[in-house]
Amino acid sequence: MRYNNCMQFISASDSQPAIVALSKRLQGELHAGKQVLWLLSGGSNIQASVTIMRELAPELTANLTIMLGDERYGEVGHIDSNDAQLLGAGFDPKQATLIQVLQPGMSFTATRDNYELSALQAFTDADIIIGQFGIGSDGHIAGILPASPAVTSLAFVA
Repeated sequence: MRYNNCMQFISASDSQPAIVALSKRLQGELHAGKQVLWLLSGGSNIQASVTIMRELAPELTANLTIMLGDERYGEVGHIDSNDAQLLGAGFDPKQATLIQVLQPGMSFTATRDNYELSALQAFTDADIIIGQFGIGSDGHIAGILPASPAVTSLAFVA
């Protein structure tokens, strides 16, 4: 597996420049016939994701896989679920593969293990991985709070 570590950080007073840039990049990669993995996060990104997806032609979405980069554990569709909030806001995956993090009756450990396997497969299958993340008002990114053990843990360092 080969990764090209390029990241574009877009800082703006409103989300429109980021929406335009991300939409343009997704369309370009999909037009080029690439298998694209789009990692989404919840919160303030939900409406932007809905807007971006609306702009993608249905036929382009066949090579698109969508997965949440953050989700809150619980029963499928629970009130704090980013997936439920995204779909409730009108997100339509069209022909894309939407990887569901939460599964009915699955324990926390089983959910974590299933997510890990699903992510590994999605990363392996993708020609390009595009992550869309925001920064919460408390400084969190993808559910990771500043100064939390997740910031400094070496548990997942290869």
